[in-house]
Amino acid sequence: MRSVVALLSCFLFATVAALATGNPRFPQSVASGDPSSNSVVLWTRVAGLGADGSVSLKISSSGTLALVGSQEELSGTNLWSGGKLTAQASHDGVVKMVASGLQADTYYYYQFTYNGTRSPIGRTKTAPSASSTRQVKYASFVCNDYVGRYFNVLKHLCDQEADQIDFVLNLGDYIYETTGNPSFQTTSAARSMTLTNPSEAIPLTSASGATYYAAQSVGNYRDIYKTIRQDPQLQRLHELFPMVSVWDDHEFSDDSWKDNATYLNGYTSEQETQRKKNSEQVWLEFIPNKLGLNSSSTAVQTGTSNLFPNATLTGAMNFGKNLDLILTD
Repeated sequence: MRSVVALLSCFLFATVAALATGNPRFPQSVASGDPSSNSVVLWTRVAGLGADGSVSLKISSSGTLALVGSQEELSGTNLWSGGKLTAQASHDGVVKMVASGLQADTYYYYQFTYNGTRSPIGRTKTAPSASSTRQVKYASFVCNDYVGRYFNVLKHLCDQEADQIDFVLNLGDYIYETTGNPSFQTTSAARSMTLTNPSEAIPLTSASGATYYAAQSVGNYRDIYKTIRQDPQLQRLHELFPMVSVWDDHEFSDDSWKDNATYLNGYTSEQETQRKKNSEQVWLEFIPNKLGLNSSSTAVQTGTSNLFPNATLTGAMNFGKNLDLILTD
């Protein structure tokens, strides 16, 4: 009997360390997502590029869990035969692609290399075949507020690896678009958000008169994703499990509707169409899913067809006979 998923969400609050030291060429490590029975999306970002960069990929079925997150050379036969990939300067060095031709219900290990520098090793898992009757296990999370808070719930989730979780479900609010709203975010230097170009952001004033900022430009939103993806717990989660994602409001603007923000409570129009498109572009760049890819599924491509008002998230994913996962916006 097929069932539609009942979703359990957990909020991420607590107290542990800040940013992963990582590899300066791959500061956001690696990630995977949208697993099917024969494919999965793989993601990384090469930092410090002034132009497009050529990146090689290795996929192997002979890795080990002990190697996940390390920068040792991945062993085994390379199952990727698609040639070099491109870290796109126009998309902040992101590499995002679909690896196809894989076996169902199988763990794979993968590693990118740029100019002799290896990324950390990631692990992913394809979905079971449509005829599979085995139990499917997944975990979900939501409300990934970085400023002043810590992702210890994700550490606990990663520690459950022995339970053989098939995928992690991101229910949205993967980022929060404000840098330090005193009504719910702290201003701790140990857990703060710095925008490279605050002049491009929206200045807001709290009830106490303090000024804080909301992301507005592509660069602002990228700053947020790049910062939170250096959190060691979030990195580890992406290194271990494929992720299935939808968005909520904070990926664009708190309590937003369509392309309208609500910071001013309706006292004046806050229709911000370009800001909405900016936020969606960066989500497509940094989230490991099949959306926002070119026709060959080997590089990011964003434009009028997949940004507001034409963006579409709805769809369904199959994990054997026991789980159909239905995605909605």
